[in-house]
Amino acid sequence: MELLPLLGKTFDLALIIFGFGAIVFIHELGHFVAARWAGIRVLTFAVGLGNPLVCWRKGVGFTRRSSAIRYRAALADGDESVSPTEYRLNALPFGGYVKMLGQEDLNPGARSEEPDSYQNCPVWKRMIVLSAGVVFNVISAGIIFVIVFSMGISHSPPVIGALVPGGPAERAGMLPGDEILEIDDVAPDSFTRVAMKASMAGANHVMHIRADRRGETLEFDIKPERSPEIGLLDLGIYPSTSNVL
Repeated sequence: MELLPLLGKTFDLALIIFGFGAIVFIHELGHFVAARWAGIRVLTFAVGLGNPLVCWRKGVGFTRRSSAIRYRAALADGDESVSPTEYRLNALPFGGYVKMLGQEDLNPGARSEEPDSYQNCPVWKRMIVLSAGVVFNVISAGIIFVIVFSMGISHSPPVIGALVPGGPAERAGMLPGDEILEIDDVAPDSFTRVAMKASMAGANHVMHIRADRRGETLEFDIKPERSPEIGLLDLGIYPSTSNVL
């Protein structure tokens, strides 16, 4: 397997993990903020699952393991300088959670009689806490939407940056730098349109392509082939802005 496609897949996987982690973080942040507003004691705010990589608690500082024992000891001594909330970064970058006093998902029958427990919070406030995660996700999606469309979305021009060795476009005689003017009499406005047109072509469809090469208009008839990398029909070309060399 070539190194560059492997790096591309690894980067795509990292983006998926980062995006999923960001969604979960915002969701759990909504629960956390609402719980603090409702006066519920938050015991843990964790990003990720599994064993903690690092923990932080006000009054204790950074630790490699949970400082819950130190918090309980401070609570027994009447020391209010130690925060009840521990912030964790866990080993597995999937998910996250907020643990509130009195909320036991694995033991719903368990109760806490503390006045700042989840169970002793008014029902209407508990409903707000439960729905706050989704509300935060919706608000963040709206903010991202506004930012992206106010800045505009850049598209790679329909210009070939590199070709797959032995691919359909190379065999047809296309070269890096060729600008695709038309595909089956339709002018693509971006390289993405070119890729979509090829992927949606019929299995035996031969695409008629007009391209500009340093002021000269050339015509090619190319039959897309299924790419082993992405599993879709492809012309065997990369955009001019691609990192593929």
